[in-house]
Amino acid sequence: MSFQTPYKYIEADTLASMLKQRADNPRSVVVVDVRDDNVVFHCALSQQRGPKAARIYREVRDATCTPESVASQAQEVLVLRDGFGYFGPKFKQDPQLVEDWDEESWQFR
Repeated sequence: MSFQTPYKYIEADTLASMLKQRADNPRSVVVVDVRDDNVVFHCALSQQRGPKAARIYREVRDATCTPESVASQAQEVLVLRDGFGYFGPKFKQDPQLVEDWDEESWQFR
């Protein structure tokens, strides 16, 4: 028996590239707004809360959207691989990707 999750993982570098390309097409990816084409969930490590939220979101969305509705259009549900605990420190110097990085608050995480 195989199990397939209702979401896919996205690598930090891929998400960073998508976010930087938003200047040309601002609606191409939004991490918060779930009405866009790509929805990215994350937590600190993306091992429990992020994947669970992605699964619940996908299940509810699939159960409530009718084929005729605009919301039923193809939407990719993604989980940020390794979470913000990896993404934040990796891209902390890039203001397009991380806003108001507080080194002290992340020192012991």
